[in-house]
Amino acid sequence: MAEDFRGVYEIVESYNDHAKVDMYELRADTFLDDMDYDGLMKGWSKLKELSKKPILFTYRTRFEGGLGKSSITEYNEVVRTVIKEVRPEYLDLELSSCCSDANAKMYIRLANHYGTKTILSKHDLVYTGSAKEIEMLFMRMHYLGCHMPKIAAMANDEKDVISMVIGAEKAKSQIGDLIAISMGKMGVKTRLPGNLNKSAIGFAKPVGRKVDKNSSELTGQIDIEEM
Repeated sequence: MAEDFRGVYEIVESYNDHAKVDMYELRADTFLDDMDYDGLMKGWSKLKELSKKPILFTYRTRFEGGLGKSSITEYNEVVRTVIKEVRPEYLDLELSSCCSDANAKMYIRLANHYGTKTILSKHDLVYTGSAKEIEMLFMRMHYLGCHMPKIAAMANDEKDVISMVIGAEKAKSQIGDLIAISMGKMGVKTRLPGNLNKSAIGFAKPVGRKVDKNSSELTGQIDIEEM
């Protein structure tokens, strides 16, 4: 989405009745670092009034490919504020930025208390692990109590895509819904409809004035109409 709430309002109104859009992802890392608390709460309140669909609140740190400038300590402060004050329907929670499994579990429980479902995520812009490593990471994230685990890893070759698909398939048979994405041009097939797509939720190419088109191409994101 866009870099401030004015742009977000326009996007939401444009896509509210789009048949392929079931949820919005608010990429707060595109504007939150330059916004105060009052601005966040006022903007969020109006956004909730306009949106006809649930919203996933995401603050993606620079450590996992986002625009967020916050340190790990600041990220954790953002998470606590969003859970307690913003209270979105869904919250993306970066496993690595939580610093520990214990912290991640604490935030998940806190989010549950305030009625927010968590997508516990792990993004790797360089490396894809083995199918077994992917399966075990999904299992680990699931047992921390999140609503849905998400793994996105860069596919450097066809073998990486196969590892993601097999690992996700094995985990899915044990824990249910998950999100598994192979990033890059090699991994586009994991985003498209078909038997290589194991994800319960798909992510289309972002829209807005501050979208990094080079980043979208690098990670293999596709237009909503292709999904």
